[in-house]
Amino acid sequence: MNPNLMLGLAALGGAVFAALLVLLMERRTAFHSDHLADGLTPGNSVAMSTLSQLQGVAGRLGTSESQQAFAASELVGRMEVFWASIYAYQDGFWVVVAALTIILVPSWLLTRWSMNVQQKQ
Repeated sequence: MNPNLMLGLAALGGAVFAALLVLLMERRTAFHSDHLADGLTPGNSVAMSTLSQLQGVAGRLGTSESQQAFAASELVGRMEVFWASIYAYQDGFWVVVAALTIILVPSWLLTRWSMNVQQKQ
């Protein structure tokens, strides 16, 4: 088989995998963001405590009292996006590990097979 064709197919496979990984990351970020947002309810004591602490921080920084709640909710939203991105990258890491593990076995077998064929010749 033509080495240039094989190189081109390998590059195409890598590009397709990268595109699929980006798509996965986008979808998983949205999934984790929705999941984290579901926990931000008035019944969640941890979320309300964090919100009140952030309002206090905004007040100490000189934010007007009418804007403190908005600033605190904006910071909570940014933290939510931050953690959703971390979880999505973690999911992407495990997909790459799984793909490399799946590719490793046939690659190793093909290498052993080609070495056996070369030794017989």
